Amino acid sequence: MEHNCKYCGTVVKAVDGANKVFCSQCGNVVFDSSMQSVGNQSTKAKSNTPVIIVLSVIAVALLIAVIAIVGIFVVKPSNDYKLACELMNNGNYIEAVAAFEELEPYKDSSDRIVECMYNMAQELYADGEYEKALDLYKKLGDYSDSKELAEKSVFKLQQQALKSSRVGDIVRFGVYEQDNNLSNGAEVIEWQVLEVNGNQRLLISRYGIDCRQYDSRNMELTWAKCELRSWLNGEFMQTAFSAERQNMIIPTSVTNESNPFYGTWGGNNTVDNIYLLSYNEAASYFPVNEQRRAQPTAFTAFKNAEIKEGNCWWWLRTPGVYGVDVCGVHHNGELDPKGVYVYGQRSAVRPVMWVIVE
Repeated sequence: MEHNCKYCGTVVKAVDGANKVFCSQCGNVVFDSSMQSVGNQSTKAKSNTPVIIVLSVIAVALLIAVIAIVGIFVVKPSNDYKLACELMNNGNYIEAVAAFEELEPYKDSSDRIVECMYNMAQELYADGEYEKALDLYKKLGDYSDSKELAEKSVFKLQQQALKSSRVGDIVRFGVYEQDNNLSNGAEVIEWQVLEVNGNQRLLISRYGIDCRQYDSRNMELTWAKCELRSWLNGEFMQTAFSAERQNMIIPTSVTNESNPFYGTWGGNNTVDNIYLLSYNEAASYFPVNEQRRAQPTAFTAFKNAEIKEGNCWWWLRTPGVYGVDVCGVHHNGELDPKGVYVYGQRSAVRPVMWVIVE
């Protein structure tokens, strides 16, 4: 067997069975059976090294990936949740809501958002920001007592509007069916301010709010004895106004004048929470025909109110030419001193009342 000397390059022939072979030129060991054996092991070890390195790299990469996943899906949400809770507990509700929204659906983030909105609405209400509070209460729906607080916010807004109102302004107060869609509940009533006296306001409904008989009986009678008066101060008042609003309505001493043209007796004076204008009051508060024109609501129109050119005929409380008649206002705004029968079924109602705003 021949071996090349790695030191001088001489080709050396080895004796069969020799354990070591020396170079004849430089004397260095050319072959050593023990080193060859060791060399074979070293070579084998070297051949396995790349595999081990690759496996090690993969293992490290997997470990890094696991750590990253844990950080992204466990550690970070947990830390962010704690931060959001701190924001909420410190009253920073807007920032807290934004933080919880980023976390959804982590833990109870959705519930925390609702809680923040409720607390924020409470603060706005306490600060007199009723409109902003109302928006939040509406969004909260059935959460806790949000519906009740939404109604209280509406009441506060109506009080504010009444307090700052002037003659001719339109304000909103109470509710009554108007769009003739019973499934969506009653609508807010709009009122026109007729008179301002300190913190008191005289109001008349902007529209013909209902279509009703003055009285169902075919007989002479006065405002003091008619069914419409009873309805306004009874069923209508209970339906249209909450207890808080009813407390704002001022009992009014009503002078029931006789007919200014025919002298028909107006009856005894009354004390009413809600009433109708007299002939003279209508002429005074609305000096020209155009101002007296009134449109009916969809509900009033559905009940077959007399409507011409989009306007309705509406009752006054003064008797007409006879005791069985009652004055009113035509669709064109003209006052009707003769009136129509008390049992007429096509006349609209425009309630009138004094309210006080503290």
